[in-house]
Amino acid sequence: MTPRPPHASSPRARRHVAAGLLLAATCTLAATSAGAQQSFADQLARLDWRSVGPINNAGRISVVTGVPGDPLTYYVAGANGGIIKTTNGGTTFTPIFDDQGAISIGAIAVAPSDRNVVYVGTGEGNPRNNASVGDGMYKSVDGGEHWTHIGLEKSDKIARLVIDAKDPDIVYACVLGREWGPSEERGVYKTTDGGASWKRVLYLDQQTSCSDISADPDNSNIVYAGMYTYRRWAWYLASGSGKTGVYKSVDGGATWEALSGPDKYRGLPRKAMDRIGVAVAPSNPNIVYVISETKDEGELWRSDDAGKSWVTVNRDPNINFRPFYYADIRVDPKNPNKLFSLSGGLYLSEDGGRNFRTIARGIHGDHQAMWIDPVDPRYVLSGSDGGWQVSRDGGLTFEVVNTFPFTQFYHINYDMQEPYHVCGGLQDNGTWCGTSNSLSGQGIRPADWVNVGGGDGFFGVPVLDKHWLVFADAQGGMITITDRRSGVRKNIYPYPNRVGSVGDAMLSHKYRFNWNSPIVLSPQHPGTVYFGGNVVFRSRDYGLSWEVISPDLTTNDPKKQQSSGGEIVTDNTAAEFHTTLLSIAPSPVDSNVIWTGSDDGMVHVTRDGGKTWNSVFTNVPGLKPNAWIATVEASHFDAGTAYVSADHHQDDDYAPYFYMTTDYGKTWKSIRGDLPDRAWWSHVIREDPRNRNVLYAGTEAGVWASWDRGTHWVSIRGKMPAVPVRDIQVQPRDNDLLVATHGRGLYILDDLTPVQQLAAAQGQEAVLFDIRPATNWTSWNRDGNLGMRIWAGENPPNGAMISYRLEAQPAGEVNIEIADSKGEVVRRYRRVRDEAGVHRMTWDLRMTPLAGGGGGFGRGGAAAAQRPPADTSLAALRAQRRAADERASEGGGDDEESFFRGPAGTAVTPGTYQVTLMVGGKRYTKPVTVRNDPRIEMTPAQVAAQYEASVTLDRLGQRVNRVIANADDILTQLGNLQSTLRRSPRGPNTPAVLAQVDSTITDLRHFRDSVLARPLAGLGYRQYPRLREEVQSVSGSVSRTQWPVTAGERLRSKELGDETDGAQGRLDQIISVRVGKINSLLAGTEHVIAPTPRGIVP
Repeated sequence: MTPRPPHASSPRARRHVAAGLLLAATCTLAATSAGAQQSFADQLARLDWRSVGPINNAGRISVVTGVPGDPLTYYVAGANGGIIKTTNGGTTFTPIFDDQGAISIGAIAVAPSDRNVVYVGTGEGNPRNNASVGDGMYKSVDGGEHWTHIGLEKSDKIARLVIDAKDPDIVYACVLGREWGPSEERGVYKTTDGGASWKRVLYLDQQTSCSDISADPDNSNIVYAGMYTYRRWAWYLASGSGKTGVYKSVDGGATWEALSGPDKYRGLPRKAMDRIGVAVAPSNPNIVYVISETKDEGELWRSDDAGKSWVTVNRDPNINFRPFYYADIRVDPKNPNKLFSLSGGLYLSEDGGRNFRTIARGIHGDHQAMWIDPVDPRYVLSGSDGGWQVSRDGGLTFEVVNTFPFTQFYHINYDMQEPYHVCGGLQDNGTWCGTSNSLSGQGIRPADWVNVGGGDGFFGVPVLDKHWLVFADAQGGMITITDRRSGVRKNIYPYPNRVGSVGDAMLSHKYRFNWNSPIVLSPQHPGTVYFGGNVVFRSRDYGLSWEVISPDLTTNDPKKQQSSGGEIVTDNTAAEFHTTLLSIAPSPVDSNVIWTGSDDGMVHVTRDGGKTWNSVFTNVPGLKPNAWIATVEASHFDAGTAYVSADHHQDDDYAPYFYMTTDYGKTWKSIRGDLPDRAWWSHVIREDPRNRNVLYAGTEAGVWASWDRGTHWVSIRGKMPAVPVRDIQVQPRDNDLLVATHGRGLYILDDLTPVQQLAAAQGQEAVLFDIRPATNWTSWNRDGNLGMRIWAGENPPNGAMISYRLEAQPAGEVNIEIADSKGEVVRRYRRVRDEAGVHRMTWDLRMTPLAGGGGGFGRGGAAAAQRPPADTSLAALRAQRRAADERASEGGGDDEESFFRGPAGTAVTPGTYQVTLMVGGKRYTKPVTVRNDPRIEMTPAQVAAQYEASVTLDRLGQRVNRVIANADDILTQLGNLQSTLRRSPRGPNTPAVLAQVDSTITDLRHFRDSVLARPLAGLGYRQYPRLREEVQSVSGSVSRTQWPVTAGERLRSKELGDETDGAQGRLDQIISVRVGKINSLLAGTEHVIAPTPRGIVP
């Protein structure tokens, strides 16, 4: 029986499934081909996204799987975030599944007989409202290093895998199938050839799936399966009843016997059951547990005779609080009476399920995953909606790991601080705000994020002119405002009556709010905020009062406002609250124009500030009615232009839909263009605020861009996995692209200028893109050393980002130079990257170091002199870069900056500089404005004085290093002469010459090591500082931070100048007297070539 919501018809299903993840092609506005603009993605490939996190609560974990007897190795899967692996007990993790076509994970299984054989079933096994989509089965034979797709492409969601204990080629797959419509690909599948072929061995109907499977560990022919009838609509969940039941096979799935149902008298329920979990006790396969929910027949059942008879052992619904989301029981591998029930809390029974107690207090609830080591059951891996945990005492205590961002954002917003902060809501993890740049060499750490809202977080919206105030909302319209200065948080519900997850239907409510209710500020008046229910609310006093400025802007269909859950369980959490608003879009151009989008296909617009509204989304080409309008985007350029992201995946149509109007909604044009079906359903569309032809789209399979307003599209996710993208914003001042993923946290693409100007750059030999202003930020580390068991978000590079495009690789080298306002070159970069495409490098806002000014630590010149000369040709450099690119593609890292790394020069002063790109004899120049850290108070005179002092010390360091270099050169020559004379005496005066050479070497080495520089590398403070280290110390003190020069620094700088003069004079004396005498004794033969004083002193 196909479940149907009460009083509603079932929408017709449409499926859009393709063989592989495709990249859409795009073209330039000037009618270039799709293939030509597909190259845009290739051109932009070197612009890297940076992962920002956060990891404070790491997101929903769908699977944790270990390797028996090896606590160092285990796998963790995010519901929408792929798979990571550790081989050091959780100190570090490596993503191992990011290159695959789907990264929603339902099951992972390691073959008991071969730990290198790993099977993965894609598509999360929890059919909730935000679950993603899978594309079948994958297999690795090398522990996850490489993967092969092995079928079941249309399975959509796989809940569990079971591998035979002795034969890794025998696998059962428990296929949950499509949650939004009927499908034939449900049930239990089996392979006996390692996935080369699959056979469906248990199938009931198009609406009944496999929810769990468990086998006898000694004989995989004995297998139990929970079959589950369910269906979702946007407004209703029908969970259980129908043909839901427990099944058993004793012949490897060839035949099955129902163990529950109206004609069965074994002790299992005879009436309707909800989702089923089943578990065989590994230490005694005759003991089997089944968990479900019924109206009056219990929650947990146990069999002690391999399913022949059953006893109800528990009737507490708390151990299976929401069956569709949990229904998961795990048995200790060595104790059949010890079992865990995964629910809203984590429950432990030690008496065969008769009594449970809550464990794992203090960690995030909503438990979804568990693995117990069969060799040592004290070692337990656990996963919940808030990340993953490890217990080493059988579940008595747990450690929260959470060192990878499986974070599930719904929305993202920004403020205008410097650096700017971002705020966004997370699935079941509240709303958080954090910095886009921590100004710390330790990256963006958890302490850089703060919580500003609870529940399931959705919108987090900072007030732009009072950034410490943040609006946030949780499920069902629970809107709050938080003052980040004090932490005060206030509920500001427009009508505080039964708001949020209160357990009742929407039908009788005065106002209706979606699971994901929109909050947006007025672009013109940041003190004005709009909030969406079934009407639009407006507040001009930060939520102290609200006014309704619209009628009901939905279909207000009462059939879609009923209780949800099904025949057995009522589940009114707000996830199915319907006929509500999802998007509000005030026009940046005209404050009177406001657009709205609803969850039932309605788009309205007002042109008079809310006095009158028009329904405008009718007769839309190629779109069925009642679509989910996740985003309406008002144009930055024209009040009559808007864009709509429409979605029918909840009607079982996974295709993306995007539309545009230029006449206030009178007509609509599809701008899906050539976006493929495997982009999957649409979430968001944004217009670039600086180039109206450029659009950005977020779908269930990533982020996309178009350069011709939607005719052609290209994936721009680069190294980002195919993760759902729920929201996109452009931070207007810094011009950064913010992408909120629902599974891997926040990503930022710094400085969109190359994207915005890319179409205009086509066909030109070289283009230097506009350069945004650069700030010389002061960075400081605010935390201690935390080892390697820490994940940190990536900060942007500190300096001026220089982006350029080359049509083709030129024959000669490509160079960049930066000149000050006087035209004097302050920095040169030779042989920058020169492949065809867009490149970016960062000028660190420092001058070119003075020649010989870098200094070293101890000796090493002689050894370096003996090394063979390196190949410094342009061809050799290009080969090095290709090799580095190959290493990076294999996960080995790519450190292009190392090609330019060396001694740091003096920081430049604030002002305007000219950046010049030199290609093929041509010069391309753009200005860049540089400023000092605005947080630091220094007068212009102090800035100038610091600069002059830094330059003076740099030159002093150059002098000291020249003295050292000349001393080292003389020592090398004297050493060579000493060896030559000892091997081949030159006459009667050889002993006298050797005596002079020996004593000169002794005295010169003593002078070098006691006065000029520390003699031994790496020993630091075990050696007192010599002249070079003293100069370096004072130079660093003066120039390292933005701060006025102190009196002590000025005094010591002068003294060091005098000491350098003295050292120069002493070396000159040794050369003129001691070396001069040696050379006179060797008149007419090989002698020491000494520099003149003029060669030493500038």
